[in-house]
Amino acid sequence: MRALSLACALLLGVAAAAAAADENHRRVAEHYAPVVFQESRSTVLDFITKFDYDGDWKGDNNWRNAYLYDLPGHVYFSVIESTSHYFITYAFYHARDYTARPYEGFAPKSEHENDMEGLTVTVEKDGTPFGKAVLLETLAHDVFFKYDNPDNRRVSAGSLRLDGSMTFVDGRPAVFVEAEGHGVTSASRAVTASASRAALNSRSRVTWPRSSSGSIASSSGSVSSATANLFRPTMVRSPSSIDLAYSYAACSISSCW
Repeated sequence: MRALSLACALLLGVAAAAAAADENHRRVAEHYAPVVFQESRSTVLDFITKFDYDGDWKGDNNWRNAYLYDLPGHVYFSVIESTSHYFITYAFYHARDYTARPYEGFAPKSEHENDMEGLTVTVEKDGTPFGKAVLLETLAHDVFFKYDNPDNRRVSAGSLRLDGSMTFVDGRPAVFVEAEGHGVTSASRAVTASASRAALNSRSRVTWPRSSSGSIASSSGSVSSATANLFRPTMVRSPSSIDLAYSYAACSISSCW
């Protein structure tokens, strides 16, 4: 009986430690949640959303259903922790990788259903609650781009070259997501300078989905603490033109499988 009690106590201790780690990982992920500048050529297909936005886990109907359902703003995240660093991944899902210029260049461009690309922020622990970001790595199709932190240079080019430096908006990494193919890069200073400071700093919470008529709709409202975030992506049509600012919910990537 004593052995059983000890085993139960150990299991409860492990479960409590895991729960505490998960909560800490979410806090770190929220702290570094990026400001996302999403270029848009489609009022439907360039929305960042979640895989099951249509209420099912079928992957062969998301192309069609994107025109039939609201597309809630959603970003997947994952945190891996070592003794010295956090590795925080944010993944952006779009219902379709598409092209408005199918024969640009010498060969037809391909399109496909279910597109997910993203980024990883590497954070060095320094004794503070959130450490310091030292590296941003983004994925654009099958190419990885790497950016250091100009205010905390801890990474230098070696066998792999750096592609530039990170930019920040209100202390958060800023990234640019291209229209159509949805490749992710660090946002340029020109893009971040074009951001509407009032929109990014607004305390109102805004929903992402378009209205039933198909136009972009926004409405103020609160986001529950269970799914809320401090995350503020921004939709842009060009580096000099901001359309609307939206908040997005966050979900662990483990929910996908």
